[in-house]
Amino acid sequence: MENPGRGERMVRIFVYLMAHYNNRYSVTDIMQHLDIPASELRSVQRDMQALTNLESHYIQRITDSGKTYY
Repeated sequence: MENPGRGERMVRIFVYLMAHYNNRYSVTDIMQHLDIPASELRSVQRDMQALTNLESHYIQRITDSGKTYY
């Protein structure tokens, strides 16, 4: 069974990015805006990978000058 914390975090990230769709954010930007602790960095990176893999393509990964944005 999926960890409920992860599901809630992914929904928060998705809603935040949809509400601010004209902007680009790094994982650390997203974490700061949503008050996610730095200790969850790897988890948020996995969440972002899962969100970019959705068939809807609402969340896209952009790499610019070696930095990744969503």
